[in-house]
Amino acid sequence: MIEDKLKKEYFIIMSVTYGIGIFFSSFIMGFILRVRAKGKKLNTCYLILVALGISGTWYQSTALGFRYATMILSPVYRSAQVSQVLSQLTAWSGSCNSWLIACLCVFYCVKIVDFSNRIFFFLKPRISKVVPWLLLGTVVGSFILSMSLCLSSGGEHPQNSTTNLTANSSSASEDKKAKELYPKYFGVLGFILPVLLDIASTALIFVSLCRHTRRMKENASGFSQPRLEAHFAAARMMGSLLLTCSLLVLAQYAVLHFKSSNCQFIFGVIIDFCTSAQPIILVLGNTKLKQAFWKVVNPWKKLVCCQ
Repeated sequence: MIEDKLKKEYFIIMSVTYGIGIFFSSFIMGFILRVRAKGKKLNTCYLILVALGISGTWYQSTALGFRYATMILSPVYRSAQVSQVLSQLTAWSGSCNSWLIACLCVFYCVKIVDFSNRIFFFLKPRISKVVPWLLLGTVVGSFILSMSLCLSSGGEHPQNSTTNLTANSSSASEDKKAKELYPKYFGVLGFILPVLLDIASTALIFVSLCRHTRRMKENASGFSQPRLEAHFAAARMMGSLLLTCSLLVLAQYAVLHFKSSNCQFIFGVIIDFCTSAQPIILVLGNTKLKQAFWKVVNPWKKLVCCQ
């Protein structure tokens, strides 16, 4: 754990970063709900973004509560089993958030890439109908994964009979092995697999866009420049999300393996920064969200400048 002399600095950094992340996630939800309130139908991209806004707010709130509990309420945290509840909620929301980012990357990939492949020809006209089911599957699947992780860390089996001591010892040994494997399976399925999908989707988009721009220069194609710029903006956003997801996973595994207070402090800050950076990237990477954000910020900016 982080030493007492570093707790104050980490407490301040953690509160500020998560506060900013919660603000941007809430902004995404508020903007899209406002669009829906005006009677406009939400397109597939907005549907994924509002899911990410909800997931991001939930993830950052539970993660912040988890940090506060470990740093401030340690006696209650252990005695009242708050640890198990908060760790399960954090694991669920974190895995859900990772898979929702993967859904966004896959959606952009299918919409943008220009490959002559049967899979893309099949998915392009159907992706908008598939996405709601993907989002539902993401929430349910992440919950099942977190529940299995929680159950794997439950109490030991009681040993009431001395005649079955050998069988109970063997069962306890098997349970111990299972408990050691569950977190690894959860890490792979909940975090590493989504990152691999992010890598594949982002790589395909950049390859497709580079090939298309090269063909434009060679053949003077009529592909509109604004549309191409929008696709490159989406690719940059996906690349930024990929970077934060990769750093987040690496930092989470580093926290488990490096126990010194300095390492815990550094990797904890990286985790907090990456978690809060994701909604900022989503806002600044979407044209309409970015325009709405600057409309909110500019009056406050002018007020501060006048003062």
